[in-house]
Amino acid sequence: AAEYNGIVCIDYEPTGQGGFTPRMETEFLRKYAVTSAEFAEFRKAMAKWKFASGLHLSGRMGEIYRQWHDFGSMQSSLMVKMFRDSLKRNKPEARLEITTHDSVGEKDQASFLIGNDNSRMAVYLDAIMPQIYRGYGAAEAKEATLRVRQWRGRITQLNRNCRLYPLLLVRHMGATMRNSPRLLRLQCVGAVAEGADGFILYYAQQIDGAYWLELNRTITELLTYERFYLDGRRSGENWIPDGLPEGTARIRNWPEAHVVKVKNPLWHYTAHTLADSTLLTLFNYSDEALTFRFGKNLKFTVPAQEVMFEVVNEQCP
Repeated sequence: AAEYNGIVCIDYEPTGQGGFTPRMETEFLRKYAVTSAEFAEFRKAMAKWKFASGLHLSGRMGEIYRQWHDFGSMQSSLMVKMFRDSLKRNKPEARLEITTHDSVGEKDQASFLIGNDNSRMAVYLDAIMPQIYRGYGAAEAKEATLRVRQWRGRITQLNRNCRLYPLLLVRHMGATMRNSPRLLRLQCVGAVAEGADGFILYYAQQIDGAYWLELNRTITELLTYERFYLDGRRSGENWIPDGLPEGTARIRNWPEAHVVKVKNPLWHYTAHTLADSTLLTLFNYSDEALTFRFGKNLKFTVPAQEVMFEVVNEQCP
């Protein structure tokens, strides 16, 4: 791959369910002062609860689970470093990119349940492609966008040179349900508005003519306004909309024990200010038109399941 186009792309999805090798066990017991008997009990508990272990283990077993999470996250990121160092020695200009589970940060619920913080890999990568498969529906589409925001913040903290290309879901292999072209468009724009350097659709064989038409429209619009996303500063605190429906929705993600509450699931917005102008990106995930009101004089009505780009010649309403 490095010889072909200079990009090496790897699918690497470590979890806390793996890594139980003799060498790993020895190092883990030494590093965290865990006894062999405690570790044997811990392994039995992990085999019982699997990806729900983080919810069910408490006391000493809960402490060991948190240590195992930290240890595995460190080991998998060092594995990526080994890949990177070997690649750069042989092909200094080559890029290393990895797709992995959507687990971002030590305090992230998905990371805790998966048992591995895969965002740590970003320290050693040229690009990371988290699999933000949030399912199908309005709340799921908004949650996908919010996850990109979380990843952008984490990568900025770890390695500003690492690019972010989230994988967004068309449908799972073999599934009959799928995201509509419009819901997929909302996720694509949301990813870029929240700081992604691009996006990848999972997977391309699921896309037919209707999707390509929406994708063409979406990319054309993103190119029109990209200077705001690339060079503008985030100014959402100055632009808070009124008159929109409030509420929460609960959605279930992988692992099965992972349940998320999504605040105001029917709408979202971002604001990017460049010089004296502000781009408002307005998302309507609902089945009805929604009106965004800013201050006393500005209002924009966004059609059902649509996103609108509005440039306002001011820095605040």
